[in-house]
Amino acid sequence: MYQERLQLRRDVFNLILLLVFSALAALVPWPEIFRSINGYPMVDREVYTEYFLYGKNVLEYKEFAGFLSYYTNEFLWHFGVISLLALGVDLSDIFLAISFFLYFSFGFLVLRERSPWVLLLVINPLVVDFAFSQLRLALAVSLLVWSYLSLTKYRLLSLALLVASLFIHSATAIFIAIYFVVRLLDWASGRLELKLSAEFAVLCFTGALISIAIGPMREVILSAIGDRRVDYPDMASSVQYSLFWVGLLGMSFVFAKNVLQSEANRYAIVIISIVAVNVLHGGYSTRFLAAAFPFLLNLVLSFGGAAKFVPWIFVLYAGLQWFYWLRFI
Repeated sequence: MYQERLQLRRDVFNLILLLVFSALAALVPWPEIFRSINGYPMVDREVYTEYFLYGKNVLEYKEFAGFLSYYTNEFLWHFGVISLLALGVDLSDIFLAISFFLYFSFGFLVLRERSPWVLLLVINPLVVDFAFSQLRLALAVSLLVWSYLSLTKYRLLSLALLVASLFIHSATAIFIAIYFVVRLLDWASGRLELKLSAEFAVLCFTGALISIAIGPMREVILSAIGDRRVDYPDMASSVQYSLFWVGLLGMSFVFAKNVLQSEANRYAIVIISIVAVNVLHGGYSTRFLAAAFPFLLNLVLSFGGAAKFVPWIFVLYAGLQWFYWLRFI
């Protein structure tokens, strides 16, 4: 009975802490800070603002005929935001709610595995840009987080959230596919007694395939399904920015015995494999890193013993990220 009461108190404390953390993180005027530093607004946020306030609604001129058209045109994003605007909700409040939801979702994932102080590491430039600029993907990923969390006990709810995320941002199919591979590998390793090196190779190979699909093969795939985003500008991530994650992949291989015990870590390894291969062909990695940030954080903090320096290197790297974001370097 005492243990149950103690656990209840911890849960209540964590919930209150998470709500306060999410509110404070969302209420910081990051878009204004970004504009004052760079002289221009957050790009994606500005695009969404212009579209919803002054642009022509996709729902007015697109023909929806079947699942694929609803999926590729991300029907639920347009329908949901436009419906809220029609009800009198201010667009800035919608954006604020998405930012809060993203921080709450990421924070909840972190608190499931780590101490409350780790929440401070969630305040990262990658997550700031994700929560306040890449709003559509931020909302979709937040729904995926809760789909993942409810999978065991509430399968129907989990499925509904998963489907909703697909109709908000089509790229969520990639994250769903990664999780499917992780679960399939877990099942196969238990029955086939795969070696750790083989499991690691499968995860890296999955990341490499995804990197190639969204890089050199992107236009071919999007054209084949009639997607409207074939002609994207170059958005490659610098080699310097990706070096830490490439190094983390190497450390994960060296300490695979401990790292591969966690499903979350396996997921993170696929993500940083995408980053590593992206370096070779100039692919864009930051959105993958931001979308999987809680899993990456868990991977970083899982290193101990002879590799206990890895979390400290990450703290140093995060500091450099802030110096770069604030244009100090």
